[in-house]
Amino acid sequence: DQDDGQRDVLLTSCGEGNAGVLGVPELWHTAMLVNVIPGMPYEEWILGYSVGTQTNLLDDFDLDGMDHLVEYGLGGNPEIDDAASILPVSMLNAESNVFAYVYNRRRDAAFQGLSYTVRQQDADLTLDSWTTNGITEAGVVVLDAEFEEVTATVPVDGDKKFMKLDIEKQ
Repeated sequence: DQDDGQRDVLLTSCGEGNAGVLGVPELWHTAMLVNVIPGMPYEEWILGYSVGTQTNLLDDFDLDGMDHLVEYGLGGNPEIDDAASILPVSMLNAESNVFAYVYNRRRDAAFQGLSYTVRQQDADLTLDSWTTNGITEAGVVVLDAEFEEVTATVPVDGDKKFMKLDIEKQ
């Protein structure tokens, strides 16, 4: 039997008599079952676009500053300049002194061999001192069958804070 990557989960609840757990809504627990079905691998995805011979991960057919790996990883279209609509966004919560960085991630990233790493630094950008220290994945929201929105945060402990996202394919 070949593993198709899908998992089935069965939840049951038992109670005593008719007034058991199922008969008392206050005792219900909410469970969200999300079945992540592997999507299209990069090699198939890129063939769905008219990019000529520019099918390598590091090619940038539309010249929007995002290579095809970033387009694939964030949900972009390698034929059009869509950087403004899919690049990560950042915001500062001055009340809690936290810097948030929000980006899209493929829900099947592990299956596709993708890794997403958020890095930060508070020094001069001419220095290569990016680190993952202090970064927390604060929230994940499912957007659709293929993507989820991830919020990464880091405390602001100085005058400057920079964050970036690295997407790699193994």
